[in-house]
Amino acid sequence: MVGSNTPSAMRNLAAMARHRRRGHGRAAFLTVVVATFAVAGILGWRLSRPASGTTTTAPPSTTSTTTTVPVGSLPQTPALPPAVTHGLTQRIRDLLEAIATDDVTYGIPAFFPVQAYVQTKSYSDAAHDWKTRLIPEYAVDIGALHRTIDPSGSPLRLLGYAVDDPSSIWVLPGEEFNKGPYWRVYYATVSYGAGGQRGSFTINTMISWRGEWYVSHIASFNS
Repeated sequence: MVGSNTPSAMRNLAAMARHRRRGHGRAAFLTVVVATFAVAGILGWRLSRPASGTTTTAPPSTTSTTTTVPVGSLPQTPALPPAVTHGLTQRIRDLLEAIATDDVTYGIPAFFPVQAYVQTKSYSDAAHDWKTRLIPEYAVDIGALHRTIDPSGSPLRLLGYAVDDPSSIWVLPGEEFNKGPYWRVYYATVSYGAGGQRGSFTINTMISWRGEWYVSHIASFNS
């Protein structure tokens, strides 16, 4: 027992203590590592070291597409259309292009939409009436203006237009074979330029859909 207190014995004891502490430290470290990988396996994590020089890229973005619903498919509103709107200006330009080319198809956007006509008229087949009566009448009026203004087919410039909003009337169901209402205005005027000439013509009837004016009849009128 006396020999256990010698310096040599004391150094041996200290070395043994350090060895035990390192052993415990390595054991604790291994325990933590094992536990970490066990949790990672449970949670489905992927613990991997990225390869040298690789970059992380975001997943490809998905492009969303939107479907435009025809305005005529939407319900009517009681809003009185303003006398001037961006939409009406564009529709009058479409009408002028139809007149310049004598091609009614350019003027279809300016005309009262077929889906709105179906919602408005009480005919058994309003879409058929729109296609076989109204559009041919519209084409006749466009052709007459084409021959009168400039048969050469030169482009027509829109100089302005005037809609007499104060004279418009709210037409109720039951009138003009209607099952739905709309605003109606007569005798809107369109001013145009053709080459070095200026002129104007009258749109007999425009009616409203959702707060916008559309051409119903240019000259001929059959309700």
